[in-house]
Amino acid sequence: MDGLFFYWILWMAWVIVMFFIAKTFQGRYWLLFHLLAVMFLAAYELQVYRYVIHVSSIYLLLVCCLYLRNLSLWRIIEFTVSSFIISLGYACFQLYAMLDPVWLIFKADWMFGVLINYLALLIIHEWKLRFGALLVGMLIGETIFSGLLLVNSIPYKAGSYSWLDSAVLVLLMNLLWVSLEFISRFIQGMIANQGMAKGASRLR
Repeated sequence: MDGLFFYWILWMAWVIVMFFIAKTFQGRYWLLFHLLAVMFLAAYELQVYRYVIHVSSIYLLLVCCLYLRNLSLWRIIEFTVSSFIISLGYACFQLYAMLDPVWLIFKADWMFGVLINYLALLIIHEWKLRFGALLVGMLIGETIFSGLLLVNSIPYKAGSYSWLDSAVLVLLMNLLWVSLEFISRFIQGMIANQGMAKGASRLR
């Protein structure tokens, strides 16, 4: 059932933020509010002529743009270009999966998650910007894909529950990669500290 994975993961995230993150953490209450807002707005649609988009997608895009205002001009340009590249990758993959699905070896969502995260890793090094660019890029890519289908008179709802499931999977993969990066740096730091301690003990 479309949307079940999305609600399951977001409720887990809400519980973790609510009960396991310190109240002194900056932005905790805003994060809780955004999670609830996205889950609530996912059920509503906005229709403009033939174009239909779920309100949760518009909300996510507005929130990302709101947080971008604190970045420098150069980083905003980098974020915009990266998001546009990711959006083109998203639209191309969705068209490819629809027109020629025989070449998809694994499930499309998993293949897309791996490929789009690899693309994001190539163009963005800072994990926070990468996370935001993935989300904005998929939102814009979904808009492009929906527009291409409407031009060919194929009805499609942008930002639907199936898209939310796919987006959550992509962002989870990105968080997993960030966690692996943190763990590897932590292990390297421990090894380096042990090496320095052994060197100091030999000098004594």
